[in-house]
Amino acid sequence: MSEIGCDLIKTFYTKEFRNVTESCPVPILGLGAEKKPTQIEALQLAYDEIKDGARGVVFGRNAIQVKNPFAFQSALCEVVKKNLDPTEAFIKHHLSEI
Repeated sequence: MSEIGCDLIKTFYTKEFRNVTESCPVPILGLGAEKKPTQIEALQLAYDEIKDGARGVVFGRNAIQVKNPFAFQSALCEVVKKNLDPTEAFIKHHLSEI
């Protein structure tokens, strides 16, 4: 017999995100969605998603279409895994909007 259901959900961040994560029986991953104007906004999105119950994030453009993808992804990991403030992560990893 096959299982019916999903193992995880990836979805957009909304103002009701916490209600969704609290009521859903499977882990929810937050999407990066459209390319954010700044890296700090992308880090803030990840921070907010985790704060509101996401078990992780799924970023594409926001993680690779930046000046230094490695530095950004390092900052993103600290925001997601260590709950580092987005501004602190931005500074610590020497990110630049230019």
